[in-house]
Amino acid sequence: MAIRLSFRRMFLEPGKTFAAPTAAGARIRVVDGTIWATTSANPHDVWLKAGQEHTVERQGLTVIESVTRATVELIPPAAAKAQGRITSRYDVAFPRAACNLAAIAMTAITIGLFVVAPAKIAADNARASAQMSKIVATPPGGIVASKRGRASSSSGQMLAQVPSGAAPATSVQ
Repeated sequence: MAIRLSFRRMFLEPGKTFAAPTAAGARIRVVDGTIWATTSANPHDVWLKAGQEHTVERQGLTVIESVTRATVELIPPAAAKAQGRITSRYDVAFPRAACNLAAIAMTAITIGLFVVAPAKIAADNARASAQMSKIVATPPGGIVASKRGRASSSSGQMLAQVPSGAAPATSVQ
């Protein structure tokens, strides 16, 4: 199985030349060594050293000659993005904005599940406790708890039914 790369890499001995048809926007990158390059449609020649790049301005035949032993990459315009970063043909062309939107949505969901929901549950529990304490609270007037779940006055009359899970009423003076 042969994997086709999106660029060509050439190893040139000193004084050797290489010619290739290039499209506008193609890039010549020198990995190591020194080269001289010219394109038939462009009157300007370029000298490049290791680590330098040149973008071909017009379509034509590009001739590359090595001054010293050199490794040169020829990158077609389809593989070079605006920033000059090399991409392979296997990269997914997925817009950055869609990824940013997905990240924002995931952040909102995470905050909702781990911050807002527990706070809402705690607030609901506090509200339920406050309602339960209103049921258990007794008005002033000498009411005394006789049994768990029942409150009565000194006359023995039943005043309020308290749920069995709540704390019993206490004597108020």
